[in-house]
Amino acid sequence: MKKRILTKSRKKELEYMCLQYNDYKSQLASINMRLGTGEWDDPTYEEVCFRENLTKKIQIIDEALSEVCSSAISPYIFKSVTKGVAYEYLGAPIGRRQFYDLKDEFYIVLSQKEQRL
Repeated sequence: MKKRILTKSRKKELEYMCLQYNDYKSQLASINMRLGTGEWDDPTYEEVCFRENLTKKIQIIDEALSEVCSSAISPYIFKSVTKGVAYEYLGAPIGRRQFYDLKDEFYIVLSQKEQRL
């Protein structure tokens, strides 16, 4: 089976997108809180688009993770891609090579999903 490969720059782009996952979540919560309090009588088009974009980024990261890993492994991959924690500090129940193969596969699936946005 031929291994699919991302370019170095594309992989970096996806890595940085994942590292912003918690920022996306907090920005989305802030927008939802402002919308829920009635702070805006009529949310602007830009704010709605920004909210939708954040929601989609969070969703594709979550979907790519669930497609690539089992529920037993996904918390380890998630922590690695969203917080930058190396395999050695995670205590993952799989070998190092398998871990990084799954992580590479996650980025490939994420790339495919992100290009469809």
